[in-house]
Amino acid sequence: MKIFVDTCILYDIIGKQEGQVETVLNHCKNKGFQIATSISTIGEFVNTAIQSGRDNLIHRLPGFLREYCITVVYPSHYFPETLMTIEGMDASYRLSDSDKLHLAFAHYGECDFFFTSDKDLRDSNAYENLVEIGYYGKLRKYL
Repeated sequence: MKIFVDTCILYDIIGKQEGQVETVLNHCKNKGFQIATSISTIGEFVNTAIQSGRDNLIHRLPGFLREYCITVVYPSHYFPETLMTIEGMDASYRLSDSDKLHLAFAHYGECDFFFTSDKDLRDSNAYENLVEIGYYGKLRKYL
């Protein structure tokens, strides 16, 4: 089982804003699930931390990645095909550019679940096994 962690999840857990996020990730780690994120997710996290004046969160990122053994997904020459598939969904889902990019990385990284607390993304139903904090029913049966 492989879980993709969205930017808002990184922000929630590293910023210690949401205890339930940490609980879910600990369950995933204890069950031996692979946890992944993308280089673009990390970039968005760093940018958000700087813009919000919370630079201190950036220093916690490496420890978080190590603690949860998070794999970082990088693009290759096949990645544009995956992104184009997500772009084709945009007419019906109206996703932001960063959301499309993160979804493409999750698909490209062959993740079974996409873990987010982004309500707009959740409401789009763009990822078959999208897991929103507070409602992770599809994932719960595996924990």
